[in-house]
Formats: sequence, structure tokens, C-alpha cells
Amino acid sequence: MSRRYRTKLKILRDFLLAASKERKKTRIMYAADMNPLTFKKYLSDCMEQGLIRCKNNEYFTTEKGFKTLNMCERILEKIEEIETLVK
Repeated sequence: MSRRYRTKLKILRDFLLAASKERKKTRIMYAADMNPLTFKKYLSDCMEQGLIRCKNNEYFTTEKGFKTLNMCERILEKIEEIETLVK
């Protein structure tokens, strides 16, 4: 059985996507398929950078977060194209 590893870029994308709807922390963690330690790090980093905000104990992606999510998606698409060409 092989393990599936995600790059930091994919983790960030999954995190921002999971927080695109207002949710509580646990829901975001499960939706982004993260362990509690990784989640805590990404949550604090993203809040510090203004990508995520909290309102009434629910977290959501900010406008800056959606722009970052969009850029992550484009970069990951380009990486896939390159990997396809190299195969």
C-alpha cells in the first residue's frame, strides 16, 4: 500500500477550499483531510496573512484567500501539464 503525499501547495489549496463556506474548525480540518497539528499551523498562518477570518466562531476564506486559492489552482494545473509532458 502506497501513501499519498500532498505538497504544501495542495494542502493550502485544500484548506482554503474547505474554508470557502463558513464552517467551524473541525469541519474545515476534516474537509481538508488534515491532522490537528497541521491544521493548527495552517489556520494560524492563514489568519496571520489575512487569507482566513473568523466570525461568530466560524471561519471563512477572505477575498485575498480566494485570490490565493485561484492562483494555487492555476499553478497546480500547470504542474500537471508539465508532468504529463515529461511522462
